[in-house]
Amino acid sequence: MSKGIGGSARIVMQDVNTVIYEYYAYDLDNEACRNPEHIYDGTITIDKRSLVESEIHEKLKKLPKGRKKLITKRVLCDVDFSSRIAAGQISVENSKFCWKFLDNDIGMIAMHLIWKIFRLYQTEGTIPETVGYHV
Repeated sequence: MSKGIGGSARIVMQDVNTVIYEYYAYDLDNEACRNPEHIYDGTITIDKRSLVESEIHEKLKKLPKGRKKLITKRVLCDVDFSSRIAAGQISVENSKFCWKFLDNDIGMIAMHLIWKIFRLYQTEGTIPETVGYHV
């Protein structure tokens, strides 16, 4: 069973140093925050230098009959979002449909979307065009 909350973000502008996403949020249980038209009214700005690369681990795996194969694996790194927000590397203009805010006055859905952007960047190695969070 779903909670009926979520949001989505898409890139609106990208240059050498910065990527800007517009995002929307919704809460189906809250009449003021339903956002049935999915209006993108919030922004997430990320300094590309703050994106964290995943670690690449390589090892030789022994296969049957004495053969060997090089296995490459990405190891995801933890990201300290609060320090990046405090340093101004990540900034958020909240959607008017936000209903819950974290200690740093960023909407909960915006923070989930930021987490997904960084996670997809580490797993795929490229900045994602769109991300979604729907629970």
